[in-house]
Amino acid sequence: MANSRLPKLTLFIVYTLFSVFIFFKVFDTSNLVIDEEFHLRQGLHYCNGDFRIWDPKITTLPGLYIVSTLLFLPFNLCNAFMLRTTSLIASIINVWFIYEIRKFVTQRSKSKDWKLAFETFIISTLPPMYFFAHLYYTDIISITTVLGLVLFNMRNEHNKSALFGFASVLMRQTNIVWVGMAFGMTVIDKFVSQTLPFVKDADKTSKIDHVYTFKDIIAVAGFYLKRFYLIPKQFKLLAFYLFGYLLVILAFIVFVTWNGSIVVGDKSAHEATLHLPQILYFSLFTFVFGISMLLTHLKRTITSACQKWYIVAVGTIIIAVIIKFNTIVHPYLLADNRHYTFYVWNKFYGKYALARYAVAPVYVMSLISLFHTMNNKSAGFKIVFSACTFAAIAFQQLIEVRYFIIPFLLLRLNTSQMKSKNLFLEFLSYMLINAFVFLTFFSKEIYWSDFEQAQRLIW
Repeated sequence: MANSRLPKLTLFIVYTLFSVFIFFKVFDTSNLVIDEEFHLRQGLHYCNGDFRIWDPKITTLPGLYIVSTLLFLPFNLCNAFMLRTTSLIASIINVWFIYEIRKFVTQRSKSKDWKLAFETFIISTLPPMYFFAHLYYTDIISITTVLGLVLFNMRNEHNKSALFGFASVLMRQTNIVWVGMAFGMTVIDKFVSQTLPFVKDADKTSKIDHVYTFKDIIAVAGFYLKRFYLIPKQFKLLAFYLFGYLLVILAFIVFVTWNGSIVVGDKSAHEATLHLPQILYFSLFTFVFGISMLLTHLKRTITSACQKWYIVAVGTIIIAVIIKFNTIVHPYLLADNRHYTFYVWNKFYGKYALARYAVAPVYVMSLISLFHTMNNKSAGFKIVFSACTFAAIAFQQLIEVRYFIIPFLLLRLNTSQMKSKNLFLEFLSYMLINAFVFLTFFSKEIYWSDFEQAQRLIW
């Protein structure tokens, strides 16, 4: 028993010590980073018991500040340093969620516990995510609540899952799409699993539990079209079973109707607009950070691209048209030189006339790789995950790598077992990127006229 716990215990000790060391170094370098100006100020109001003040520049609900208040107000520990530890504590909790989700997905045996611990450490240090574990932003605790939603949904503990879903919306309103994902996948899974044994035309080689095919879904849909009277009864059973998700979704609809928008505070800077290139940027994000996924399916991706070159050609043309007519350049992207996206855009995408189009073939290969990555999942996962990812990122005007973290994590956590050599390469790439980002943060100073202290470069 002791030996089986050793890998997990080692994982937590190494991650915590590693992170605490960096946390102190980050705080010593700068105790106020970009949007922390608003978050820390608001967090201190709440933590000191003043709930009447609200900064109109903040666009998310007060979940982060409520958690900080619960953690530190009883002990009179309300200061910038302690507020930042909210994210650090949440990131350590995330390690446990990631470990448990990967264990569930891969059904890893105890003999593979060390490999599971190693993979969990890698995923937990995903560079854009790991950096914000040391700042007072909403991202990390938002991820915590979404991971809780996902884990308990997998375990069929739907009341707990819905509770985490509610908490996730309090952290960031856009997390409602992941509540919808949990609900939608469960509904499809239940319909298929309960009906497929009675459908003669279904693919009999499919396993009913979580790996059914598109053919199975079509067969089940056909079954209910012929027996339409059964649908209300099924939905009634499912509504009772999944009442928690429905309650969160209905409460969110009421909130948006009352508020007039999904955004609180400064609505003008975050207006929802169709921005299809965000899907392309997300595919590039997975191309860069999904090393193990990319290498696992690299041969199949190249083979598919060669055999179906005409699809690649047509896809490249479609992507070029999307880039031409739907690329949106948010004012923040051009103005804020404290983010890496500013330099990527101004030194490449926005500088050279053909730069945006030159990346089109890479987008195509990345999308093909994404398709192969989901091959081991059920048709329900493919449909609902794709739809929810689209809803989460395709209506964002501003290019922010943080928007891609949750869909990437959900994809990465749901992949099949990875080869050790691919995990090692992923580990090496993450460590090198993290080292570069933190060293740049520690050493590069950027001066703004309206800030007394030097600004720092972040994701």
